[in-house]
Amino acid sequence: MSGVVWPRPQGTAAGAWVTAEPDLPRDAVRGIRAEHLARWFDDELWHVELGGRLVDRGSYTSAEQGRLLERVDGWTAETAEALAAEFAFRLRDHAVATFRSSGHSGDAAHLDACTELGALGRAATAISEQTSDPDTARLAGYVADAVSYASSAATGAQAAGVASFIAAYAIAGADRGLPDSALRYESERTWQADRVRELLHL
Repeated sequence: MSGVVWPRPQGTAAGAWVTAEPDLPRDAVRGIRAEHLARWFDDELWHVELGGRLVDRGSYTSAEQGRLLERVDGWTAETAEALAAEFAFRLRDHAVATFRSSGHSGDAAHLDACTELGALGRAATAISEQTSDPDTARLAGYVADAVSYASSAATGAQAAGVASFIAAYAIAGADRGLPDSALRYESERTWQADRVRELLHL
């Protein structure tokens, strides 16, 4: 995010310290706690050590110093792509339950029958374009969007990042301004981070 390249470890030694000098971008030295991983997907994931004054910025921590310790080898493009698909199907499951409870059992059945991303994207797009119910169209559209990014983003990390946001936003009902949408959004983000930690044994 800051454009600052941290020196990689050499052998068993940690990487050299990066110091937040005045000429560097704001928060050039930062770390992400495990519970916020789903908000900050990137191509590589590292264990880091932060030093000096630490400032909690909500979803990340800025520091005066930082260095790389060890790369998380389990975080690969394939892992990220699998997570993106999982997030899309989790949103599908939410849509299926919502459609059934609102009397749109046919639409629910069509989505529930999908077992791969391509079929899910086509079914969700068809529902969003053909239904006369605006809430059904909107939610099906979110499913289609999540599938689109999960299957065609430039990188696995981008796929996981965008699909995770769409899923959390839609499941929380944030677009409808529900009174508890903020809490529901954070709850979904917590589930996503827990899933990442489970997969990577963090």
